[in-house]
Amino acid sequence: MSDMSGPVHYISVATPDGQVMGYAWGDSADVGWVDRKASSVDAYKAGMEWYDANVREARERGVAPLDVLGLLSREPGVSPVTAAPDVDAIEELARTATPADDQRLVAALDRDNAAAWQELADAFDALTDEDRKVEWGGGQKDARGVIQMPYPLYSEGLLRAVNALRGIAVTTEYRWSANPLPQLSPDGRLSPADAVRAAMVLVLGERICDGMIDEALQSGLLDATVESLRTWYEAEPARTDARGTPDAQPPGQGRRSPFSRFVFAPFTLIWNLVARRKIRKLPHPAQSDAAPPLGCTANSPMPYVPKTTTHVTHD
Repeated sequence: MSDMSGPVHYISVATPDGQVMGYAWGDSADVGWVDRKASSVDAYKAGMEWYDANVREARERGVAPLDVLGLLSREPGVSPVTAAPDVDAIEELARTATPADDQRLVAALDRDNAAAWQELADAFDALTDEDRKVEWGGGQKDARGVIQMPYPLYSEGLLRAVNALRGIAVTTEYRWSANPLPQLSPDGRLSPADAVRAAMVLVLGERICDGMIDEALQSGLLDATVESLRTWYEAEPARTDARGTPDAQPPGQGRRSPFSRFVFAPFTLIWNLVARRKIRKLPHPAQSDAAPPLGCTANSPMPYVPKTTTHVTHD
């Protein structure tokens, strides 16, 4: 077993379209995988499949950890082997969002769904001070002495506004449960990409952590999220095709083109089959630590987010 606080080497692994899925790391005793938190849901799944088909099988074949990195660095989409001070440095790298991540999130917004954007504007403009007041129910003790968990009582107007936000900003391009809520800038604003991130954590996280919408109302995060998205919509020109007519699904932007399944899926399949011819299957390593206690914080919107840093030990 290695000391994960010591120097390691790593390789980055990207999808066929260039999105980094994660990082395989190794030292003299261990080899492991750190998934990239800013990646899309599809990239996360592809990364775990790549780890199964390459790293685990290479270790079963008896390849030493550092030799695994050298072997796999020759594969498509894999970077040269790079040194890092420790695994924590790689995990920090995996948490970093890039301008390409921001562009991917903004490109997923459906600019041409005019009805959805109008509903977002109407719903939020119609909110009154009374709509914004959130009372809490629950907290009472029943005859058996059981105390009901408190829960927020949102107004119909606020629920309408939140549902409108859901219709605009929810996308599989962002793994909302693996990331914390974005923070407001000193002037109380959000970039369009951070507005997408915040919207997803708020509207989806509320189903797991009661009161996230209430907290976002009080902090100004909800209003900043909507304001950023509306400003982007007003400034972004409508997409048109070669004939000058609106194009609701431009190639390579927003929702995935149906042709992608015929282009990228076979590429990935062949990629994995080649690896499988080289090396044999290795059983899954031990899973991550037990789930932490239930609770919701700004840095961990879900009660439990599985740890996806895995490693296997070289005997």
